[in-house]
Amino acid sequence: MTKAEYQQLMIKLTNDNMVQVQDMLDRANGRATTHCYTLAAQIYDLADAAETQLGNLGIAKTRRAGAAYVATSGSALPSAYKYSAKATWVKLIRRAAGWYLADCSATEIRPSAPPSQWLTLTADQDAAAVKLLREAYRVAR
Repeated sequence: MTKAEYQQLMIKLTNDNMVQVQDMLDRANGRATTHCYTLAAQIYDLADAAETQLGNLGIAKTRRAGAAYVATSGSALPSAYKYSAKATWVKLIRRAAGWYLADCSATEIRPSAPPSQWLTLTADQDAAAVKLLREAYRVAR
């Protein structure tokens, strides 16, 4: 798949595209619902959470493009649960114009591995976050 084809598959998270996001979730989940993201609004909530994290790190809105947020749905399974459970894995990409749903697929979660969510920053974003953190303390010499 070329870069241009990949970019065409991404869906911008706007109110106008909510049906497309829902269709992508439905295709990924099939009939599973218990540990999956089942509503488009849940994906929009992930984008809001990622945007909040970027803000908390002190990254200016003009410099947020390039960040990525990956999340796996569901909650931690009890250790007595001997089977894996179907869940939803999503990848969101931050562009200058906002958040985009880049990928959505089915995955499995196990009792020993709870679902996760993580933010990936560019090198410039990391430098800005570290600079802000270092401004909050002094080093004794």
